[in-house]
Amino acid sequence: MSRTALYPEGASMMNNYGPKPVIEAITRIAQSQRQSRSQLVFRILEAWLQEHGELPEVKA
Repeated sequence: MSRTALYPEGASMMNNYGPKPVIEAITRIAQSQRQSRSQLVFRILEAWLQEHGELPEVKA
């Protein structure tokens, strides 16, 4: 169970830094993909790091 499901008030108290349109877009996309904003931001950062060769590939 996700943390926001256990503590729904925590989602609204999440610190948001950045331009309001960016925060709103992240929120909208996260909701449409049924993810938390932090999960979506992590995926975005992970993809960017891999694209720029800063993140080693994980061997399964």
